[in-house]
Amino acid sequence: MGQFLPDPLTREEFAALKQISDGRNHITITAEIRERLILIGYAKEVLGGLIVTDEGMLRRAHQKAARSQRQSKVAQ
Repeated sequence: MGQFLPDPLTREEFAALKQISDGRNHITITAEIRERLILIGYAKEVLGGLIVTDEGMLRRAHQKAARSQRQSKVAQ
C-alpha cells in the first residue's frame, strides 16, 4: 500500500494555504504562490477568490499532526 507523501511547501506557501483555509481571502498572495497552490491541487479559484480543496485541507492537517508529533518528542 502506498504512503501519502505531500508536496513540500515553503513556509510562505504553507502560510498562504493556512490563511486561505481560515477564510482570509483579502490577504495578498503572490502570483507565484497562488499558481503553485492551484497547480498542486491545494487551492482553486472561485468567483475571483481562492478556496482550499480537500487535498489542501488534508495537507494542512498532515502538517499539524507532524508538528504535534515533533513537539511531543521534544517534551519527552
